[in-house]
Amino acid sequence: MMCKIVLVICIIAQAADQQQQEYANMEEKKDEKRTTNRI
Repeated sequence: MMCKIVLVICIIAQAADQQQQEYANMEEKKDEKRTTNRI
């Protein structure tokens, strides 16, 4: 039983990590647009 619980926690943690990375990438793209607009 414990193994299943640990596995689920790992999957959730991985999914959350992926979402954070995607969000960070989106923020970087926004920053790129801002810098190109300034030039």
